[in-house]
Amino acid sequence: MVQNTPLLELAFAALKADDDSVFDTAVDAVCGIIYETRSDSDDDPGSVQAKNTTVEQVLVPQLNGVAAQMRGDQQVAEGDEERIRGYCQIFAEAGEAWVQRIVLNMGVFEGLVGALVDCMRLESLDAIAMLFYFWNRLADLTLEYTSSCDPSRRSLVTVFETIINISIAHLKYPESYDSSNMRGGMTAKERDEFREFRHNIGDVLKDCVCVVGQSKALLHPYNIIVANIDGNAQLPWQDLEAALFALRAMGAVISSNENEMLPKIMDTFARFPSHPKLRYAATLVIGRYTEWTYEHPQYVQFQLNYIAEGFKMREVAAASAQSLKFLCQDCARYLAEHWADLLKFFNEVVSSNTLDEGDVIEFSEALAHVVSAVPEPSTTSAIESFCMPVGQELGTLLQKPAFVEDDRKRIALLLDRFGVFLRFLYVENNEPADMLLSRIINESWPLV
Repeated sequence: MVQNTPLLELAFAALKADDDSVFDTAVDAVCGIIYETRSDSDDDPGSVQAKNTTVEQVLVPQLNGVAAQMRGDQQVAEGDEERIRGYCQIFAEAGEAWVQRIVLNMGVFEGLVGALVDCMRLESLDAIAMLFYFWNRLADLTLEYTSSCDPSRRSLVTVFETIINISIAHLKYPESYDSSNMRGGMTAKERDEFREFRHNIGDVLKDCVCVVGQSKALLHPYNIIVANIDGNAQLPWQDLEAALFALRAMGAVISSNENEMLPKIMDTFARFPSHPKLRYAATLVIGRYTEWTYEHPQYVQFQLNYIAEGFKMREVAAASAQSLKFLCQDCARYLAEHWADLLKFFNEVVSSNTLDEGDVIEFSEALAHVVSAVPEPSTTSAIESFCMPVGQELGTLLQKPAFVEDDRKRIALLLDRFGVFLRFLYVENNEPADMLLSRIINESWPLV
């Protein structure tokens, strides 16, 4: 076994080298040693015992020393990417190799888990992304192998709560981000990489919610929100925006019946500072939690107004269109009585030319969901109010003796709106509406 050879001591000793090439070689050697101790279904009892002994009595103490070395490494403190990646690679390899052992015997591996938490605190986004798979596996096995009363579960809940706070901190836009610039002062590559990182660490947050519990997990972004809107000092907008992004990421695993934290969170929206990035993030949060809103209809009117205000800001319009679509889809029964106001607002927004056509299409889908919930005798009036102006404009354009390019584009856009509205309109068991739709389609088809 490896503990009976000088290779192990040599590999760990080489990690202390200042020379980058020696350090990198040592990282590969240590990772190879760790890999050989992974559990294998073909292992006989003797092999299992030997591996466990190697891990617990030899490698874990060595890695605890590496963790202390990492915390005091000046190159890490100075942001040396290669050095940071090396440490993260070692601890990620150990975490993935021994994740089942960690869950079942947290006391032995507490130092290793502490090192993995410290790795998550490092500033290299590329390096800490190496740890995301470990946190996913740790969360899955924690739920599979432990119950809420197990000491290991309680210890790991504390760990995952820490990861929530660390993850939210990493979600923040750089302080140098220029919100007055459409690109924020970042290159296209930087924007794409940061966007991808945020969505990937959002998956880590979902794992955290599953272990910690939804209300306890939501408390963390809530505390950040309250600190930003209640404090005397003017805090950077990045802090609040990161908390809102975290809320949106967590939404995938939050129940629509969560009644402890989400009402408190939703009640803070009216007090947010005026900033396009905050408005954009808050609007998308509303869109993420529309199933929850269905169960809490007292928030529908405020959220509808909040989304509508966002259409007035070019930076927020796309988020508003998307969130309105989800709100109308999930809360149509509460919005049906407002269909005429929504249609009027739709016409005003479209005529202002502030929306991209993709946003107009999403708004058209939103209207279709609401109109589907309108009871007779108003259903037919609602359908006609949307379809007839579109049909009339199409008829006028198609009667031209010759088309210019703008005419062709306009015809295509109108057909898209018309098609999306009809696709998402649901009027089953409504004979007057069925007859009207048949007539509209029959009259429109010759035009097309």
